Amino acid sequence: MTAAGLDSGLAAQAEALHRRVDAGDEHLGWKVGLNALAVQAALGLDGIVVGFLTTATALEDGAPHSLAGAANPGVEPELAVRFGADVPADPSPEQIGAAIDAIAAAFEVVDLDRPLDDLHAILAANVFHRGLLVGAFDTARAGADLADLSVSVTRNGEAAGAVSAADAYGDLAEIVRFVTVRLQHMGEALRAGQFVIAGSLTPIVPVAPGDDVRADFGPLGTLELEFTD
Repeated sequence: MTAAGLDSGLAAQAEALHRRVDAGDEHLGWKVGLNALAVQAALGLDGIVVGFLTTATALEDGAPHSLAGAANPGVEPELAVRFGADVPADPSPEQIGAAIDAIAAAFEVVDLDRPLDDLHAILAANVFHRGLLVGAFDTARAGADLADLSVSVTRNGEAAGAVSAADAYGDLAEIVRFVTVRLQHMGEALRAGQFVIAGSLTPIVPVAPGDDVRADFGPLGTLELEFTD
């Protein structure tokens, strides 16, 4: 059984993406959303959902980001997985590993501005997405190996979360496979040159004007965002 609002929400999201691209934005890739099992269960989902990423919401490392208009903003530290080749629908782990050509550190700024009770509305509004910061891609990380990758996050110098990527994500290839499943509902696919941010590694870090969030991704470097009104 398909979760109520899944197909219609993904269709509305696809229309929104096409409007952005027609307006001149570059389509960068996709985001994983609703990766908390409790949220999936509440919405009747059998796994993650997706959102789209374009240059319209790209941010600069260390630059101030205004929270004007945000209702309940936060930061999610993630890994960005880039593809050097098109990924087929419902790919094997081997096909996914062969297609991944680099991994980078990433921040997603989200705004949880609506209840988690209307899947269509969540998807149509691009799954709470507000901003995206991606570090330098490391081509030595080709494939789906997360060994020795971890993140440690601080907000205003205070610890706000730490975890290994392998513990947080489990099977990265399975996450990517599920992305391809959702994209089929939208008439889309993972294309060479695109990337996927694979879901928050730690619980969301709430932010307010004046906050500074920094994440150390070990060999992938650090990212930092400062928030203003």
